[in-house]
Amino acid sequence: MEEESFINKAFHEGIVIESPHPILNALIPNQSVSIQNKNKLFTQLQIHYSLKEIAYIATTLDSFFDKDELVKIIDKVFFHYRRSGKFMKSFQIIQILHDFVPSLKSANERLNSQEFNSYHDFYKSSSLPSILKKDPLFVELLCFQNRSNPEMRVFLEDIFTKQDCLLELLVLWIESPKAESIKKYTDFALQLVTMKEWIFILGEVNINPYRVLPEAKSIIEKMIQEDNYETAALFLLNFIHDLPTSYDAILNSLWGNLNAGFVGSHLDDFIFMFQQLVPEDHSKLLEQKIFQLAVILLEEHNLKEVHEKLLPIQKIHPYSAVIRKMNNMLALLEEPDQMMELGDYYAEFKHLIKQLITFSGKWNFNHRTLILYRK
Repeated sequence: MEEESFINKAFHEGIVIESPHPILNALIPNQSVSIQNKNKLFTQLQIHYSLKEIAYIATTLDSFFDKDELVKIIDKVFFHYRRSGKFMKSFQIIQILHDFVPSLKSANERLNSQEFNSYHDFYKSSSLPSILKKDPLFVELLCFQNRSNPEMRVFLEDIFTKQDCLLELLVLWIESPKAESIKKYTDFALQLVTMKEWIFILGEVNINPYRVLPEAKSIIEKMIQEDNYETAALFLLNFIHDLPTSYDAILNSLWGNLNAGFVGSHLDDFIFMFQQLVPEDHSKLLEQKIFQLAVILLEEHNLKEVHEKLLPIQKIHPYSAVIRKMNNMLALLEEPDQMMELGDYYAEFKHLIKQLITFSGKWNFNHRTLILYRK
């Protein structure tokens, strides 16, 4: 991408949506688009767009066509309107050309010619609603470029609303979302994406869908009914600290069905889930999960690191037999005479340790062999 190209400006001044994102299917319905040679392209564009729109479209294609070729296309539109006596439209085209190539001498001369003085005055002195009636494209571009201005943004939203441009409205809202308008934009969104995708989009813009969308709960429940536990968990984890209490049954179901490997990879979030649930009537299930979690963690971390990671759980569930064993193992770690007992603990955790603690050689524990060395 060249520095001054339209695409480069779009990345820096436009609204950027990173893939993968559900809204992209609506924005770009085709996986690929072929750009034909300029003659065929601009001939076909005339079927769907006005000449003025075609002139603007030409300014967006400078990464694909030589700039001089695009200038000639815009010039043709300018002279067509001028010959037809449509001076307001020809002025609008020369404005587009000047913005596209500010250094172009011929465009500057035409733009500043005496015949266009009255049009300059109109654009400088008229209100946006007045200019909109004469030049809607100009106003849309102006408002978009200045969308950080609340008044300009509202005006642009009003234009899109009157034109029934739901996709444009939704993209504009995604850039700067407001929770108070969630119902209005949910109605728009569901005409373009599914409820599941909308929940994902809200999560991406840091709006808690489980607080603002009553329908979200049934979507998560359906995932669980279809045994998509990890998907359901991934949807919820970003908002685990702010879920309504009505989701407790869902969290209990997830806790009972997610494997320890998944829990271990999202440990911080699940530790909070421990705090939220503390299933006293499911102590056996809780012990089982803590045990599985300890095994998973021991495969990736040393004993001291695992102990530190499990400390928050110990505070929540101080009478856990698994946590007690982990504490005992840590106490034995610095006692060479107690390596037999430590090895039995490791065996109990179903974790064959190769290379954990070494002293002067190999140690045989019962019928299990552990190679031990100190790191």
